Amino acid sequence: MKRPKVTIITVNYDSRPDIEKTIRTLKHYICNDQIRFFVVDNSDDKQLAELIETKYPEVQYFRSPGNIGYGRGCNIGLEQVETPYCLLLNPDALLQMADLERMLSFIEKHANVACLGPCVHDPDGSFQSAGGLPTPYDIIKDATGFGVPYPSRREIHPGNPPFKTDWLCASIILVRMKAIDAVGHFDPRFFLYFEETDLCRRFLDAGWEIWATGEAEGFHQNAVSALSTKQIMYASCIAKDYFQSRFYYMTKHHGWTRAIIADVIEYALAPARWIYQCLKRKDDCEKHAVRLRSPLLSLPERKVK
Repeated sequence: MKRPKVTIITVNYDSRPDIEKTIRTLKHYICNDQIRFFVVDNSDDKQLAELIETKYPEVQYFRSPGNIGYGRGCNIGLEQVETPYCLLLNPDALLQMADLERMLSFIEKHANVACLGPCVHDPDGSFQSAGGLPTPYDIIKDATGFGVPYPSRREIHPGNPPFKTDWLCASIILVRMKAIDAVGHFDPRFFLYFEETDLCRRFLDAGWEIWATGEAEGFHQNAVSALSTKQIMYASCIAKDYFQSRFYYMTKHHGWTRAIIADVIEYALAPARWIYQCLKRKDDCEKHAVRLRSPLLSLPERKVK
């Protein structure tokens, strides 16, 4: 009997209904050992554990030691993967088996591809983007309004042929385990956000390639778990975690000096940008107010593992 080629890992945090929907969609393929499915539970959801044990015993359930963050949750699953590929799937995201098979077909034919992202539909009708690894200069351009930040970033539209890129959103991403073994798992210092950005950067630094394709399509409800926390949000992210993770990423890959300069300039210009956007009655004036209420030059808390 053929061994499965891919293991799906999803990390739960108050997302039981979404996870059950995904399991139901793929249950036939899980039961027939065409894929493996891991759920890592960051919220100690006893109902989810009971649901999987009674209704979906083919799914492997792992309870984390608490809310340890997305990357560290994924690492628990990655340590158990025995298949050559792994699909990292947000609990509020969905990918049909036919689309997964299209992605597998591509990555199997291209040995130097570390990860592959599909076209992902967002609820507002837009599509998730690929490309544009962030730099301190991009933060400054965005803060000053001079120049276009992330100029190489582009949406992955349905039907787009595969294209090479330098960054993917990890809501739905197919990863080659050989590449993970070569560069290491997610950096546990990231609690939320920028963990996939850091991983993409490490793939590229090690000589691997990153690709996207519109020939496979998935769907993402976007920020369901984050919104349930009722915390201050910035661009669909929990603001505190977003800015701490971004600052850590910048210090790690661009050095302390550039990271500090970018953070300070953005923060210093936020009041003026807020006033300007409000006078212009622009929709994004709130993001500048959120910046002022968020950490400056702050790193994520250190984690043990």
